[in-house]
Amino acid sequence: MSRMMVILWTLVAMLAMPALASAEPKMDISTRAEVEVTRVDAKGKKTTVRVAASEAAVVPGYTVIFITEYRNIGDKMVDEGAVINNPMPEQMLYMEDSAYGDDTQIKFSVDGGKSYDEPSRLFVKGNDGSMRKALPEDYTHIRWVLLKSLLPGSGGSVGFKAKVK
Repeated sequence: MSRMMVILWTLVAMLAMPALASAEPKMDISTRAEVEVTRVDAKGKKTTVRVAASEAAVVPGYTVIFITEYRNIGDKMVDEGAVINNPMPEQMLYMEDSAYGDDTQIKFSVDGGKSYDEPSRLFVKGNDGSMRKALPEDYTHIRWVLLKSLLPGSGGSVGFKAKVK
């Protein structure tokens, strides 16, 4: 590597240091999709296990479990009220009452994530043009609002189930 490249990379690293050392709250969020499969051992014993959805043949009618893990990776507390939004994949139908998350308030959207509310307060336009109560299959997004602050290093998980259309 040329001397100029070494100087350039050193300068880039020095400029990045304040951002990396920032004490602002930071959340690491990752989502994975799993399915439950039944495995049979050599003795014929059946066991149900979860595997990554990418490792299984997921076809219409299958249930997929979406798990979102979050962690405060900053040096400051993440205040109560932080949100985690998860869009409903287009080819999936939310399974009623399957969303979970300790110390969270769960809300849903039926308008592409523009607004969120409790299921009993969500309405959509029906086929006849009149407004009707939204059904779980109308949900386009799920939102979890954290009800407690997160200390540095702490975190949790939220999730939901959906069926493949």
